[in-house]
Amino acid sequence: MAPTADLIRLAEERAYDALESAWLGALESGENGDPAAFIATADVLASQNEPERAATLLSLAVPPLKAAGRFAGALRILRRAASLAARPGDLRADLVGCLRKVHEDGAGFEAYLKKSQLAEKAPVKSALERLDKFLDFPIGRYVHHAGGWGVGKVVDADRRTGDLTIDFE
Repeated sequence: MAPTADLIRLAEERAYDALESAWLGALESGENGDPAAFIATADVLASQNEPERAATLLSLAVPPLKAAGRFAGALRILRRAASLAARPGDLRADLVGCLRKVHEDGAGFEAYLKKSQLAEKAPVKSALERLDKFLDFPIGRYVHHAGGWGVGKVVDADRRTGDLTIDFE
């Protein structure tokens, strides 16, 4: 049985001590391949009313992924951990760092980050929701202006202000 399948099985069996040992063993062996397997295990724990345990285990998977330069995977894990953690603010620095790495070439990202207030003291969950709304308008995306301007294409985002330039029909 694959190590990640073992993690899910141990979570389903509520063998929490064995799960924690296997989780740490997987991380130490470099078995940090697919973040989805760690997230699936955390989802099992969350369904068993163990969200804090799930968040803690997920947060342990972040440093090896970051060390391997796998910031997108680390970000997926951090987002799920933040949704489960009693104190998601403890994950703020890692979230912001991974977001910056994943979106470093994104026009307007720093402005969007500032507008979302995720890097400041805003509640993490609502700040992430705001940031996701801003990021939902990447360059090249077509949008519809309900006020009568019709369909337009996002052609630029100001790196300083986050303001979008949209070419309408």
